[in-house]
Amino acid sequence: MTDAPPPVDFRLLMASFSHQALAALGKVPHPVSGEVRVDLPWARYFIDLLGMLETKTAGNLSNEEQSALDSTLSMLRLNFVDMQRGATSSEDGAEGEAAD
Repeated sequence: MTDAPPPVDFRLLMASFSHQALAALGKVPHPVSGEVRVDLPWARYFIDLLGMLETKTAGNLSNEEQSALDSTLSMLRLNFVDMQRGATSSEDGAEGEAAD
């Protein structure tokens, strides 16, 4: 016998996309493989999905839902930029070493 699925909830949908983005940013293990690895294109995809939800649901969310979405997107976008900068710095360092 399996457990019943959770109730349909906007915040649960948002948390699912957020967790996928965090996994792609290497911040948490991947939910299926358990691996921790960075995949910036997939991180951007899940962040963009949340951004699309923000646009499409504008004016239709409760204050709590809107606040949660805003803070989640801010946190994910900052993490993405940090990871992107780190990847760029690593690439620049590797190229500099190869040039020596």
